[in-house]
Amino acid sequence: MQIEQEVASIVAYLLPHTGNPYPYYYSIPEDFRYPAVYFPSPEFTTDGDTFLSYGMELTIYVKFFALTSENAYDLALAGATSIRADRNLLPLIDTAGEVIKRQWLRVRDPSVKVLDDGAAQLTVSWRSRRPYNAPEAIKTQTFYTDIYDSAYFQGNPWGKPIPKEDE
Repeated sequence: MQIEQEVASIVAYLLPHTGNPYPYYYSIPEDFRYPAVYFPSPEFTTDGDTFLSYGMELTIYVKFFALTSENAYDLALAGATSIRADRNLLPLIDTAGEVIKRQWLRVRDPSVKVLDDGAAQLTVSWRSRRPYNAPEAIKTQTFYTDIYDSAYFQGNPWGKPIPKEDE
């Protein structure tokens, strides 16, 4: 669910900041409307992070379409500029689409390039941490320990054996 929440947060952020172009998510029809934006599935790689989690490096290549390359570039640039102006912090949204207070998705500096005639691409990358699957464990309720060796109570705090008197 975390990837979906992160991508949905990016979508919810970019649409109003780029003039609300027509959004497409799975494929673009041949007779799509202009201006348009296409949100593909993000690409990702994984790596170790901590003892309890692994990391995912995610990148989404958001494509903007308009009648001219300049217009498409302007849409993508508006998204990149908004992200930078908000310090690369995009508000996370919940399943109802409402902003979650004091929770953000930190993204890396976005980049923009012209792809083709009437198309431009906004690249957004971020790192996400995921916990490893851990088996359920019974937690200790009470734990007793004896920090003193029995030699301590015999008058020898260094734990060395006490010679018997007849030796």
